[in-house]
Amino acid sequence: MEFLLLIFLFLLAPVLLPAWCQTINGSIGETLLWPCMHKLTKRFVREQTYIYWQGMDGSSNPTVAHVYVKGEEDFLYQSSSFQNRTAIFLSQLEDGNFSLLIRNLMLDHDGTFIEVVFISDDSKENICQKTLHVAAVFQEPNIELSQASATCSTAGGYPEPEVTWLSTDDQGNETILEPLEVKTDNNTRNGTFSVFSKANISGLKTVTCRICNPTSGECQTTTKDVSPARTFITGGIAVIVIVTVIVGIISIALCVFCQLNGRRTSTG
Repeated sequence: MEFLLLIFLFLLAPVLLPAWCQTINGSIGETLLWPCMHKLTKRFVREQTYIYWQGMDGSSNPTVAHVYVKGEEDFLYQSSSFQNRTAIFLSQLEDGNFSLLIRNLMLDHDGTFIEVVFISDDSKENICQKTLHVAAVFQEPNIELSQASATCSTAGGYPEPEVTWLSTDDQGNETILEPLEVKTDNNTRNGTFSVFSKANISGLKTVTCRICNPTSGECQTTTKDVSPARTFITGGIAVIVIVTVIVGIISIALCVFCQLNGRRTSTG
């Protein structure tokens, strides 16, 4: 009977999905509290109550996160991505606390829409519609410098990040650089992204690569001083010029000395 009811609710799911719903963000590997507080209009009777935490995954497939039937949890129809990962507050259900704990979040949970279907005494309510988004932290960006450009790379994050280049010139003015190249690759093994970007650094004093996760809002930044590389090149040229001048002066002095010495020998 419960299984038939579950199928019926799945058939209604596309109709029940709201045009707008709240979002909740979590990080891969962490525990997420999916909050749901509901004001009950009738007395909570365990033996007459069905509660389904269900919805659609990121690929629009029906999914079941947790099930409560007549006073007991039922894990028979729980989707594989939520097995051994969820818990509810059994002692607080009668107070309207339908919150769900989801442990060890995976990227497979990203984009999952969950709502609570509360059925009691032949009445049904669809409450607490929320879409779950999962993020993975990017590694600290690595900047490599060449004479006229800089490259920035990082990996291990999710979803695809926002890449921003910042710079300061010799007068201390900060500007946003237009990258010459931005390339992202998706790791087919674990779903995370790697990022490579390149920017022109000619005439700059410092350059900063900022990688921001649009889900968590967390940003990783690395700044490098461009001046030393340019100063080293300029200083090297200066040394070469100075050495050349000194060698030239010594050569001229030797020539003059040789000529004078030759005249003295002839006279003698």
